[in-house]
Amino acid sequence: MAGSLRIEDLDVLKQQVSALLTQFDEVEAATTKTTRVRVNQDSSTWSPFPAATQFAAVYRAQIAKIENDLRTIRTELENMRTALDKGAADLEATEAEVAAIFSRLNTIAEEGAPAPTPGPYLPGRPPMPTDGNRVAW
Repeated sequence: MAGSLRIEDLDVLKQQVSALLTQFDEVEAATTKTTRVRVNQDSSTWSPFPAATQFAAVYRAQIAKIENDLRTIRTELENMRTALDKGAADLEATEAEVAAIFSRLNTIAEEGAPAPTPGPYLPGRPPMPTDGNRVAW
């Protein structure tokens, strides 16, 4: 995921996570209200007449469906939030890696390249110095 995202996208991702959290809260509130309505559908709410009883049964079923739909939406929002959080974390890690690379490059530019490490010593053969273009064998 980090390969397709740019460092500039980090603020946008954070805004999207914030918007998802707001939507998550709204879905939670709607679910709570829907549950309250469903729970209040009992014999004291509706008259015992057949038409009211039939209506109440359909009404309860529809409210239960809305509750389930809201739970599904909540799960999808949570999955999106998790994906966006991971994308933001990947971008922050990439940004830190790039900053470290630039820091090392600045150090090299200011102080010069570090001395190369000598190659392995082979008996009977004098070590060859490295000059950046050759490798000591």
